[in-house]
Amino acid sequence: YSDSEQTREWLLQAGNQRTANRTLTLGPNETRSLQGRYPEGANRIVLRLEPDAFTIDDELPAVRPKPKPFAIAKVGSQKLDEAFSDVLASFENIIEPNEEFPPDLILAAYNPLDPTAQHPRSIVLLDQGNAPKNFLQGRIAAENHPFVAGLNWQGLIARQTPGIPRDERDTVLVWQGERPLVFYRTSEGKRQLFLNFDFPTSNAARLPAFIVMLHRFVEDLRQEKVAEKHENYEVAQLIPLSYDYGEEAAPLSLSEQITGPEETISSTREITLSQASLLRSPDRPGFFEVKQGENVLLFAAAHFADTREADFSGALTESDLAELENELVEQHTEADSRWQLWVLLLLLILVLSWWYVNRPAPTAEGGQVSPA
Repeated sequence: YSDSEQTREWLLQAGNQRTANRTLTLGPNETRSLQGRYPEGANRIVLRLEPDAFTIDDELPAVRPKPKPFAIAKVGSQKLDEAFSDVLASFENIIEPNEEFPPDLILAAYNPLDPTAQHPRSIVLLDQGNAPKNFLQGRIAAENHPFVAGLNWQGLIARQTPGIPRDERDTVLVWQGERPLVFYRTSEGKRQLFLNFDFPTSNAARLPAFIVMLHRFVEDLRQEKVAEKHENYEVAQLIPLSYDYGEEAAPLSLSEQITGPEETISSTREITLSQASLLRSPDRPGFFEVKQGENVLLFAAAHFADTREADFSGALTESDLAELENELVEQHTEADSRWQLWVLLLLLILVLSWWYVNRPAPTAEGGQVSPA
């Protein structure tokens, strides 16, 4: 934000390792992005700039992002598994279920001729043996819901099949005519997404709206899961965090580590569960960790990233002390609703005082003498 050329030295530090000082020269009002790879084996780094008058952005700590592990299992027919394989491949950071990570989501099949109970957290696909011939008729409309907001479903082509029974408490996301194509079940603690059309014979796998909806559903479940994640935040940013909140759940603890070129300041404080929804990242750049009991919920870095607040090119000196006294008087002054009455009373007192001073003086015989 300078009108003149500026030169700064910078370096990258990872643990006890650091690069040599490098020089960066920016022309007037020039911006430039620095990028590079994390050093091998490093989970956190600090980019340091040569100190200037605005010190809060001289250091940029960062951690290697790591989302919560999320496992998806397939429990359906081979036909559905093959048809859904391309959709499943579009999800990022998905792991295979194992003993350490049981399934967080089930891809389940529903056969109208042989209905079975579904997993509480599942994507349920309609499964039938014969390929339907007729296409569904009617206009397609999406409800106002975060999973389908802003998505265009007009290109969906699906065939007529027996449907999945819907509970009156379910939330319909997409309609075609009178038929609910997609509905969402949250009753009794469930998180189930029902695809109420024949998926293998439809073009849903090539429809962007369908893929985005599934990604939103999966990310919503991932966000809800209580597990460790690594992320980067701005300073004083509100942090959405999932944690155990039962009667015997332990409070959260926030450990901060403010790193400097010569020293590191560490601190730890407890956060009650009633205040956990208000959790924010530290107000100074550094690393921090949130734990519940012995379980790590979040390992993160906070950095100053608001370039608008770092722009002092138009800064001016201003003093409002001259107006402070008047503002304090006005702030602590309360208007009297009877001020008209007090004015009339004061005028009456003045008139009586004038009359008393100028009244005729009494004579010795009890009469009155008019003033000369």
